[in-house]
Amino acid sequence: MSQNVSNDGDYGRCFQFWQELVDCFGKHGRYGQHTKCVQQKEDYDECLHHRKLSARLERIREEKSKLIKEGKWPQ
Repeated sequence: MSQNVSNDGDYGRCFQFWQELVDCFGKHGRYGQHTKCVQQKEDYDECLHHRKLSARLERIREEKSKLIKEGKWPQ
């Protein structure tokens, strides 16, 4: 888990997502019905690691490179 409080005393950037995940686990049980908390877990994981964002940016860079090679990107 990321730290809950940032250096300036505010909550950490992912605290809200962590809180939603904890609330979901509290409602549905951590082990019994954890499949109901998949979205909250994905949101928290994305906040921590930015994997989806990184993959999207990489696809954009690849498409831009392709368009430049084809001469379709404005100069």
